[in-house]
Amino acid sequence: MPTNKNSTILHLIDTTGPGGAETIFTQLAHASRSNSIDSIALVRGRGWVFDELKKLGIKTYIKDCKGSFNYHYLFYLIKLIRRKKVNLIQSHLLGSNVYGSLAGILTFTPVISTFHGIVDISPNEKYRWLKLLIIYFGSFRVIAVTELLKLELQKHGFTKFGSPTDVIQNGIDTEKFNLGKKTLSSLDKESISLGCLGNVRPAKNYSLALDFLRFLRTQNINATLTIAGDDTNELAKQLKKEVVELKLEKSVHFKGFIDDSALFLSEIDIFLMTSLSEGHPLALNQAISSAVPVITTPSGVEKIFDRGLIFVSNSHTIEGLAECFTNLRLLSKDQLKTRMVAGRNFIVQNYGISTMCNQYLDLYRQASRSLIVKDKKC
Repeated sequence: MPTNKNSTILHLIDTTGPGGAETIFTQLAHASRSNSIDSIALVRGRGWVFDELKKLGIKTYIKDCKGSFNYHYLFYLIKLIRRKKVNLIQSHLLGSNVYGSLAGILTFTPVISTFHGIVDISPNEKYRWLKLLIIYFGSFRVIAVTELLKLELQKHGFTKFGSPTDVIQNGIDTEKFNLGKKTLSSLDKESISLGCLGNVRPAKNYSLALDFLRFLRTQNINATLTIAGDDTNELAKQLKKEVVELKLEKSVHFKGFIDDSALFLSEIDIFLMTSLSEGHPLALNQAISSAVPVITTPSGVEKIFDRGLIFVSNSHTIEGLAECFTNLRLLSKDQLKTRMVAGRNFIVQNYGISTMCNQYLDLYRQASRSLIVKDKKC
């Protein structure tokens, strides 16, 4: 279908590597373009995001936005909006939401600002109140990916001054993540493979995953742990050093960043999350959709998923995870199958990629009447 050149959305993000927010960013850029809208993007540099946009055929511009306030970046953004006759700005994460909102105010362009996690509104964020004030004044809508995040945003009290806050849950391609037949009987094996999916960063709390693995092995459970995600930073180096100190070299495997999450999930028996805090991680949707049992710490995801679908520990401790592990292994095959099928059905009904994209597309049409959305295909 030909693109309507009178309708242009600028997609904005200030990160370059792989991640949940970045995946949603590329999916929405593609969904816009697939629905007769001229979709362009602005990123801060080359990397995974740039490469994905290139694969999708999205015209992408690069401008570094490093610094506490980069007025060169803001001026470039304003010039791009005017030159490309942008009708709407879709921004993601705190920094881009601020710049997008400022540019929106100065160019009279509606802005949709999406927050993906509590980290976006951390109390340690410099000038947090000012940044949030700019976003709420400059945005047509502020989107939170979970109800919990919406409540946190509303606690700041800015909703009474500016745009309302809506919730649009992150979605996945449920046809791609449908591997239940392989995993449903896997817990009968003598060895158990645990898997973590996500870039190595403080919030993931992977040290607890290592401690839990060590505990299982002291209980004569032949368990292994595979961590998939970017492992090139200093924290990852420290984590690998910890593996050596715990004498777990033969039991822990770092895969680095992976392109095929579905394949990774097909190779593990239990999906493990040890996070301190989460928004709405795509990896969790993917694991549940793939009918892989989930053990997780109480990181906010328990507000999204019923405990009948995932095993949530009562604390960020080895003991809490061990209790979940025991409860999981006590389930019969039929009980496990019933639980996994219910989980997959829940994801298909509520968190499919089409559901997410259509909610955003409806919002785009509301924000800018000049945007013509002919189809609602994602």
